[in-house]
Amino acid sequence: MRIYIRNLPQTATADVLRALFAPYPSLVSAQVALNEDTGGCHGWGFAEFSDATEAQRKPECEPAEVPGQSYPAAAHPGARSQHE
Repeated sequence: MRIYIRNLPQTATADVLRALFAPYPSLVSAQVALNEDTGGCHGWGFAEFSDATEAQRKPECEPAEVPGQSYPAAAHPGARSQHE
């Protein structure tokens, strides 16, 4: 199951998302949407889990866990990418 992550800072990378979700062993992949002009994050991305139950927990990220972020990132298990 793929979940949508919002409120990411422009400096966020896939490595940042992987680190945020490292406590969840079923994490399969993490990716951020990049701005083609600046190369920075658009402010959102996806985390994919092999265990749908684990993804449904709606993990909340504390602001301190996201470098450069002043408000919490939010996970939305109901959101899906266009590629699913």
